Amino acid sequence: MTDRIDITDNMRTMQELWPGAKITEPEMAEFRSQLAPLKQDVLDQAIRLVYGSSDKRRPILSAIKAQYARLMDERTYTPEPRYTGTMTWHVAWQRTSKHGVPGAWYGARCQSREEAERIAKAEGGRVTCMSKADDDEDYSDEALRADEMRARETLAGLSRNQIAAMVDRLRSIGFVTERLPARLSDWPRMAALTVYAEYRNQQERR
Repeated sequence: MTDRIDITDNMRTMQELWPGAKITEPEMAEFRSQLAPLKQDVLDQAIRLVYGSSDKRRPILSAIKAQYARLMDERTYTPEPRYTGTMTWHVAWQRTSKHGVPGAWYGARCQSREEAERIAKAEGGRVTCMSKADDDEDYSDEALRADEMRARETLAGLSRNQIAAMVDRLRSIGFVTERLPARLSDWPRMAALTVYAEYRNQQERR
């Protein structure tokens, strides 16, 4: 494990790399002021890359900041997932149902990211990109994972006829569009949450 790098370390690195640079105190203060808020480990890389590729006589603040920005872009860049035929974009959101059930889960599965983001923006939901293979991996959101577990436990206690009736109703209004596996444990998570929301709606109407 490496020691934490701070702005003092990076200022010292610049002095070591450019020992002959005549940097005034006001200039040094400007360097420190503009570079201190940055991620210092990334800044250390940026300083060394600038030294290796530019004027060796003195450090250039704008060049260091530009190199830092490029490094940060490389760290945060996420390539657009390539659609393979088994990839879908899931949208999940909560709202009070038309029957007054608070916190009911709703969801949609889309074949394009643009459509999923449009729905998520309209409903205040979140978009997750998944392949068929990882459709059942753990949620990153603890609350959503807890709701999925509750949904599966509740549905497991119902008869096959009860579940089939709810799926048929949801299919008739477009909330379920795919053929679901025979075993509940094999259902995609959004299917389980959607049918569970229908179950809660039915319980509320009684």
